[in-house]
Amino acid sequence: PAAGSNEAMVQSAVEQAAADAGYISRVYVAADNTEEALEDVFKQVSDDKIKLAVAYGKDMEIPVWNAQKNHRKIKYALIDGVPRKSEDESEEIRDNTMCAGAAYEDMGFLAGYAAVKNGSRKLAFIAGEKNDLNIRYAGGFIQGCVTAASEMSLGNDAVSITGVYSGSDELTPLRMSDALSLYGDGAEIIFTVGENIGTAVGRAASVKNMPFIR
Repeated sequence: PAAGSNEAMVQSAVEQAAADAGYISRVYVAADNTEEALEDVFKQVSDDKIKLAVAYGKDMEIPVWNAQKNHRKIKYALIDGVPRKSEDESEEIRDNTMCAGAAYEDMGFLAGYAAVKNGSRKLAFIAGEKNDLNIRYAGGFIQGCVTAASEMSLGNDAVSITGVYSGSDELTPLRMSDALSLYGDGAEIIFTVGENIGTAVGRAASVKNMPFIR
């Protein structure tokens, strides 16, 4: 399910790649996040004779470990995760499975680098949960700003960055309030990570007639 921005980006990329190659893609959604429900989804994938199943995230590591063993005729691609029997077990990638990691540091770096190169000097960043992916993006974002500032020989205090981890990607008035506060403090542009956070910040940007990037 494409519940957040990372999942949405993966789903969109898969759908686009399938369409470009002349294939049909389907989205399978489990009834809930239990092991039994996820196993039922992979069984349905097998019954439908799907050739390639793409899964995303660490929550799918154990389900894919089971699926690659129980439904061996299917090829699996696990993004930002590695199949394992349990959280305490080491990884096990079978011949019918491949794993890949999104370069969130690079995406963040390019965003920060471009912002400073384009003239922004007071930047802000809002993400949801303080998890590994968001931290990697934020770290890349900061490094991109630092690199651009160095190349442009800007002073030590020429560029400022304010970061906010909101704790979740829920669409609430609090996220819009966070953005309005940042704009009020002088932020020239706000970068967001999270589908719903991007929506909330977009509304705040519209009120203030200010730019934001998600």
